[in-house]
Amino acid sequence: TKRPLLYEHLPEGGIGAVTGPYREAIRSLGVVSAVIVPIAFGGAVRGTVAIMYDRTSGRHYSADDLPFFVEVARRLSPAIGNAEAYERERRVARTFQAAALTTELPRVPGTSFDALYEAGRSEALIGGDWYDAFRVADGRIVMSVGDVAGSGLDAAATMAAIRQSLRGAAAINPDPSVMLDAADKVLRSQVPDTFVTAWVGVIDPVWATLACAGAGHPPPLHRNVLYEVEQLPGGGLPLGLRERGQDVTRAFEIEPDTTVLLYTDGLVEAGRDLIAGEAALAAALREADLQAAPAQAIHEAVLDGRGASDDVALLVVAFRRSLVDVGGDRGALRWTFAVDDGTAAGAARHAMVDALERRGVGETDRTVAELVYAELVGNAKRYAPGAVDVALDLSGEYAVLHVLDRGSGFQHNARLPADALAESGRGLFIVASIVEEFAVTRGIRAGAHARAVLKGRLG
Repeated sequence: TKRPLLYEHLPEGGIGAVTGPYREAIRSLGVVSAVIVPIAFGGAVRGTVAIMYDRTSGRHYSADDLPFFVEVARRLSPAIGNAEAYERERRVARTFQAAALTTELPRVPGTSFDALYEAGRSEALIGGDWYDAFRVADGRIVMSVGDVAGSGLDAAATMAAIRQSLRGAAAINPDPSVMLDAADKVLRSQVPDTFVTAWVGVIDPVWATLACAGAGHPPPLHRNVLYEVEQLPGGGLPLGLRERGQDVTRAFEIEPDTTVLLYTDGLVEAGRDLIAGEAALAAALREADLQAAPAQAIHEAVLDGRGASDDVALLVVAFRRSLVDVGGDRGALRWTFAVDDGTAAGAARHAMVDALERRGVGETDRTVAELVYAELVGNAKRYAPGAVDVALDLSGEYAVLHVLDRGSGFQHNARLPADALAESGRGLFIVASIVEEFAVTRGIRAGAHARAVLKGRLG
């Protein structure tokens, strides 16, 4: 009825006039007088306040008491309305965040992934923490972790936008610094008053290398084969504050049986002692069993039964061996020879074609692969005499041909030469036009690293 109800005198046990959920409570407590006031918000009754005297009080409510309790209910109404709005936004943010987070991690022979996300237990709204891992077309593994300043639906939406911008940039150029610069531009254009910490790493599972760059996020931890734990390179200003090209990508080789742990600061700040939290995290990684849910084990070891007040995101990447070491038709095949050794180059070409045939690549696509091989090896001979490394990655949807020279390197010009009659400068342009994707980058040590994603899905 939306009106307060006054039961001035209730005979003991005589509750026939009382209806609703309070009937049994009034009977069992021996109530002799009661006031029930509705709590209304948004034009609807959200609940009621019931105030009662039992038989031991010797007191009764009267009409003079109603204004006070009506005022109490009136003041409760907006608080309850705000709580409902808070829960509604929390549910929406949680649903949005769950949809945005990665549910399927990459499957790469020789490398395993495990992840965990846990919402904080404080009264704060959902945060903007994320982790991500995926493979780009040329087989490299991109992994990222980050945290959006603020909370609620806005933070969750910003998280999704930044995470997706990193994925989009990786599809074009999986260089960590370039990816962070792209995400920074997206953030400044869409949410200019927000900043985001992030860290991006790119693993080449064929050659066992890691490239990385940071934007103000806690750097991941690295456990080597001797179970020694150290921080990976990080640093830099958060997205929204960084300058373009401010941080350069660092690249280095990684050894077999090493582990990388990406995390957000909610994990190490749970105990209010950051130094102790970081030490506990390093110890947990050192002791982690990578064969059985390492992310959950690390989470439990660091928190030690405590609930984190902030959201926690964890990604564990265990690099056991390179695809070259995996070998076979599900890993990668490798050949090393002098570029002027025609016999060795020819043997490698035949072995490549045979492997493609075993994986179900058609004759036309195998012929195209031979042309690509000849052009890339010939280019290495032209610009970098000496030894050349060739690998065929068969672990993904398409085969990827790698050619690494050890010279001064060369660059891929995506355009035809200005001289339409020129006899040089067309090879790489043709290569790019007959493969799925093509890129040339600097090698870790020296020289150029050409990657060609060949046509023809692997069977």
